[in-house]
Amino acid sequence: STGIGAAIAHSLSIRGFKIAIGYHERAPEARSVVQEIESNGGTAQEFMLDLTKPGASKSAVAAIVQAFGGLDTVVHSASLPINPGPVNELVYDKLEAQMKVSLGGALELVAAVSPAMVEKKFGRFIFLGTSAMSGLPPAGWSAYLATKHALWGLTMSLATELGPNGITSNMVSPGMTI
Repeated sequence: STGIGAAIAHSLSIRGFKIAIGYHERAPEARSVVQEIESNGGTAQEFMLDLTKPGASKSAVAAIVQAFGGLDTVVHSASLPINPGPVNELVYDKLEAQMKVSLGGALELVAAVSPAMVEKKFGRFIFLGTSAMSGLPPAGWSAYLATKHALWGLTMSLATELGPNGITSNMVSPGMTI
């Protein structure tokens, strides 16, 4: 509903995609993106989705499928703020919070959407990484980067295992934005 996710939604809408905007706490921003897409002739709807809650993706996907008649492309751009801190002071709880949204949210979405994709022999998963995954990492980003690297491992595994079913899985790693 904001930032890179909103830009992706606009771009895909221009290309004829029907857009489901997932949001957790930013309903006004999600509604604004929907209104902008609709004012440009596109089709969009916002859906509340808390990626930290088990099963939330399944019910959101069901609502999206009911609204649009299907779901064959998923762009997962959700992420918590980086909140830098020294790696030697990192506690598992901080890492786990990042993991629940970035990796856990991705796993939930894949579980909710992939059976229909496998049946259709078509689907697309696109996950957002970060350009900070290559080269020396920025100091203090250990929780964020560990999560993005885990998401990269999932992305590659999905490509290997679901690829024979016509399903692609890719990660796009943009530079930092504001």
